[in-house]
Amino acid sequence: MTGDKPDERLRTPMAWRRARAGGFTKGTPWEALQPDSLTANVETLERDPASLLHLYRRLIQLRADNPVLAEGELIPLTTSSDAVAAYLRRSGKRAVLVVANLGASALPGVTLESADSVLSPGTYNGRALLGGPVSATLRVTTGGAISRAVPIATLRPMQVYVFELGRRR
Repeated sequence: MTGDKPDERLRTPMAWRRARAGGFTKGTPWEALQPDSLTANVETLERDPASLLHLYRRLIQLRADNPVLAEGELIPLTTSSDAVAAYLRRSGKRAVLVVANLGASALPGVTLESADSVLSPGTYNGRALLGGPVSATLRVTTGGAISRAVPIATLRPMQVYVFELGRRR
């Protein structure tokens, strides 16, 4: 394949294990393996619970266990930092908050804002589904808006937080 971008290197054979041709084939692969294929292969990543392979498996399971993440209405949130992306997914009475610090440094006190009518007014507790603290708190105004909410005191760098929101009674 050819193109304007370095896509050719993205299309190299998957390295399954430390072996000739990465365990991809007994023959000769059409492209050379990536230089890090002796350490970045499925066999090695299986043994590392912090690996990208384990993260992807966890995200796939999280999505399967929480249909609101796949099928719920997407509601983008405004954040006080350009390095942070945040949104709600809601469906029926279920809501999930996703907050991602895409920056290289920890960010304290990042606030979230929304338009009106995103959730029923009240205080919500967030149960951690991925990343971060055990819980987060979110207050929703009388008009149903999130206003200057700080659900997590400090967002760690390159960290994603996913919370299932439950309204306090």
